[in-house]
Amino acid sequence: AGGASYLANLPDPLPEAAAEFEAETVWQSYQARRLRRLNQDVHEEAEKSPHRVLELIRRQISCLEELILPEQDSAQQLRVLDARRFDGGKRPPPLRPIYSVGDAPIATPGNISVIAAQVKAGKSAFLEAMMAAAVVPGTGIADTLGVVSSNPMGGAIVHLDTEQAPDDHWMLVDRMRRRAKLEGVPTHFRSVCLTGLPAIECRKLLPVEMDFAAEAHGGIHSVFVDGFGDLVADINDAAECNAFVAELHALAIKHDCPIIGVLHMNPGTEKTRGHLGSQLERKAETNLQLAKTEEVVEVFSTKQRRAPILRGKGPRFAWDATEGMHLSSSRPAHLSALARKVQPYLDEVFPEPAGKSYSGLKVTLMRVAAVAEKTAERWIREALIQALIEKGPGGIYTRGVCEK
Repeated sequence: AGGASYLANLPDPLPEAAAEFEAETVWQSYQARRLRRLNQDVHEEAEKSPHRVLELIRRQISCLEELILPEQDSAQQLRVLDARRFDGGKRPPPLRPIYSVGDAPIATPGNISVIAAQVKAGKSAFLEAMMAAAVVPGTGIADTLGVVSSNPMGGAIVHLDTEQAPDDHWMLVDRMRRRAKLEGVPTHFRSVCLTGLPAIECRKLLPVEMDFAAEAHGGIHSVFVDGFGDLVADINDAAECNAFVAELHALAIKHDCPIIGVLHMNPGTEKTRGHLGSQLERKAETNLQLAKTEEVVEVFSTKQRRAPILRGKGPRFAWDATEGMHLSSSRPAHLSALARKVQPYLDEVFPEPAGKSYSGLKVTLMRVAAVAEKTAERWIREALIQALIEKGPGGIYTRGVCEK
């Protein structure tokens, strides 16, 4: 279909319904021709310049988006705006926490939540405890590491594991079952191991599984992705990561559920990896952080929309060899060896309640501890992680919750 001869042979006048059909036929034919030409051009250029493959793929994705999502006309745009315009007479329903830690909601419908930590610091264990909280048959009978949830309507709980081998995936789900004191895994708990699949395929499978789950169980309670980084090809590609986070948010809104995912942190810092981490930190409702010190893991969050979970006030847990799982711990998270070096100097560094700028803090620490600039910077990073000091508004550093 297409071309001048095709248009010339259309009957005149053309009925409205037939016109819409013929217009769609022409558009689909145009899309197919453009796609074939696009693929041919990319293939030819990639053969000539192999080093430009990533750039060519990005350009191809941009062209595909233009073909698949044609520009809306002004009337369509106005309808979209009107549907989302503020209306003082239509107040949204009250906040509905799906998961909470104590009195602090950490996941609500239509939002994204992030669980971030260093490698092997208990992220999957905490995620497993959250899932157990949603399937446990009663209150107070299971150790869900301080997480509270309920699922009276039996909505689907979707779990996508992109990080662990099939055996580890099975063990995680079985620990969730044992933690929740269940004989078997509930049918509305849907866990899929996608480890080893390409990022683009994992990304496509998420909305497919969510649609199936919603249809099978009358809606979705919550979605877990372990981990978010495996659903993008490049965690530092701003265009790809921004689009992915927008997709997550749209899926959470569409299915009226929270999407909770795991992210790794850069070694030795409190920053999540890549542009993906930065974008999720901006868009997430809750950014939970896990810090492991001498086998005790502490959960806290100072970057969330509602009440924070301060360092020293959140749940703590540790591995229990007898039970074969992490269990809640009353032991405080001990300071690391490096943090213990910093601690004795804090009285001199902060003689007054007023805080210091980063440069002022560094210079003072270098002076009172007689250490080099690089050492002072390393000590400050560790003191932040251990909550001996904290960074407040305007980049002002004060003594942390563990020191107050």
